[in-house]
Formats: sequence, structure tokens, C-alpha cells
Amino acid sequence: MFTLKNTKKTYKNSLSIATMVVISLSFFSCKKNDQDALQEAQYCLNKAATTAARACVTGIAGMGNQKAFKLMCASVFISEGFGSPASFASAIQQISNPTPSAGCSGTDCSGSLNAMNVLNFGTNTVSADEAVSYCSKSGVVAYAQLSSMFSIGTQLKIALNGLGTGANPTGAQLEAGLAAIPPATLGAIVVSTYGASCSDLSNASDETKKYCAELSTAMAASGGSNAAIGACLQARMADPALTACP
Repeated sequence: MFTLKNTKKTYKNSLSIATMVVISLSFFSCKKNDQDALQEAQYCLNKAATTAARACVTGIAGMGNQKAFKLMCASVFISEGFGSPASFASAIQQISNPTPSAGCSGTDCSGSLNAMNVLNFGTNTVSADEAVSYCSKSGVVAYAQLSSMFSIGTQLKIALNGLGTGANPTGAQLEAGLAAIPPATLGAIVVSTYGASCSDLSNASDETKKYCAELSTAMAASGGSNAAIGACLQARMADPALTACP
């Protein structure tokens, strides 16, 4: 009887240990497979043509971690033809140092509008929404900020097309385009991107700080509705000297 009890106990212990080993091996196997999938997606994006970029991240779409979202964020920009860092740099500079002959100059309106005239996905709001969704979860503040600007820039481009402006709109036309965006649509973008875009400005560029100051003013708009926030941002970008909205 004693031997039988010990045998049963030993069997149960062995079974428990075996089960734990299987679970542990499965866990480490999944971790390894996830890492492999991320590396494969990164390698694919490094050499992908614009038409193939989306396919590179299909295998990591369900992971839900920052590394995956970072690559998915990149895939949107690459697929839309913004794969080179140089394509961002010249436009971002427009926030702090607007080109006098293009769009806003001096303090007549926000330099962010100049950047948004370049930082957009044409009329592709689907890509703009995807960029916000992925980039804001990537853990990279710069990615989140770019997705915010591209989302508003895309809405601006749609409005400018509706107004019939050319490829090089004046400052007044940029302001008119911004004013033509439904305030609630603009406010929704601000609300969904402000936290991730402006969460840490300790090492931010002047360009980032200026853009985040505009978003911050809008977020503090009286009423707090998307429409109120959007209307405030429109006023803030039209008048950089404005520090608060009613």
C-alpha cells in the first residue's frame, strides 16, 4: 500500500513536471517564433518596393506589441512613397523655418501648415487612419507625431482640392483649406494623437515643440468637444500668436 501511494505520488509529480516543461518549451518557442517573424518583417521592409510593403507585415499584424506596431507604422509610409528619411526632413523644417515663397511666411500663419502641404497621403484617408492607429502604439514619439501631421495634412489636401488650389498654395489658401475641414473631424484627430505625439518633449526638436504647443492649445479649448478642439486648432494655426481659445 505504501509503495503504491508513493508510486502514485511520484507519477503525479512527474506528470506535473512534464507538463511544466511542455508549457515552458511552448512559451519559449512562441517567443522565438515572434522574434523571427519580426526580423523577417524588418528585412522585408528594408528592401520592399512601395507595392509590397504592406505584405511584409501581415505575419506580425496580430502580435499587438510595440515592435510590431513600429514596423506596421513604417509599412504605411513606405507603401505611400515616404520610405526615405529625406522625404520628411525638408518638410518638417517648414514648421520652424518656412520658405518665404511657399505658403506661410513670417507669422502670417502656422509653419505646420507648410509641412502639412507636403506631409500627407493625398486623399487617402484610409492610410492616414492606419498610420495614426499603428504609429501611436509604436512607443516612438516621432512616429506618432508624423502620423498626426499626416492625418491632418491629408484632410487639408482634400480641402485644398475642393477649393481648386494648385500644387503650391499660398498662405491664405492654406488657411482657407484648413478652415474648410469640419472642426469635429480635425478635433477627433487631435484627441486621438495628442497623447502619443506630445507625451515627452524633453529632447524634442523646436519643430515638435511648436506643433505640440498648437495641439495643446486646442486640447484646452473651452467645451472640450471635438468640434471645439478642431475650431481652436484652426484659429491657432491661422494666428500663431494666439495662446488660448475661448
